[in-house]
Amino acid sequence: AADGATSPMPSSSISSVVFRCAADRRDFTAARASTAARASSSERGVATTSTKTSSTPARPRRRRASKALVFRRGMFRDLDERPPWHLELSADVHELGMEEHDALNPERGGRGGATGGHSSSRPVDIDEGDDVGVSVEATVAPVGQGFFIEGNVRIRCVVECECCGVAHVGEAVEAPMRIWLDAAASEPDASGEWDILPFPRNAEECDLTGAVRDYVRLAAPYETLCAACGEGDGEADEPFTFRLEPED
Repeated sequence: AADGATSPMPSSSISSVVFRCAADRRDFTAARASTAARASSSERGVATTSTKTSSTPARPRRRRASKALVFRRGMFRDLDERPPWHLELSADVHELGMEEHDALNPERGGRGGATGGHSSSRPVDIDEGDDVGVSVEATVAPVGQGFFIEGNVRIRCVVECECCGVAHVGEAVEAPMRIWLDAAASEPDASGEWDILPFPRNAEECDLTGAVRDYVRLAAPYETLCAACGEGDGEADEPFTFRLEPED
């Protein structure tokens, strides 16, 4: 070849270069498509997870009952009087942890007054004389490393009439209580008419709230009626009586 002249590239080399370029382009296109597919799949997964998370309702937290009625060992330490000793405890209704009474018996100071249900919207005025609340009055006698607590529990609260739905201060509910605080017990139990609660020797207090709540629920009336419906002057038009339906 003369100086300055360019030798022509053989046709076979040209074909090889073109083939390699096309192959590289196809590989690049396939890689880009694969990356886009993975990104799209990842976005769909995130969107699905977000949808599931947002569509799942938050589980309501159950309010734990406070230690409202607590027996303390120090109550009767260094007393001059001989046992049995006198025990008095009291609490507000909402502190007992009874869901069936929470709506009509809110925390004091939280609202101006409890309101009725489906047919009453007037607030219920609660006077000091209504004696609304929970109380325990009992005697305490030491036994071994534990104590016998025997007496009565009482509750009076705002309830809703089963007939007309009017909220009112219901009748007081009372029930006997017999609790044995046992140092040797490892879990709640029962022995005859006595309910056993664990009270280790190194414990200074024992929560009686759960036991009192059970006594109150067992003693609660089958139906709660306002004075008008109970006497037949309310929307029911006749006094409430419990009847067993005859069998067919």
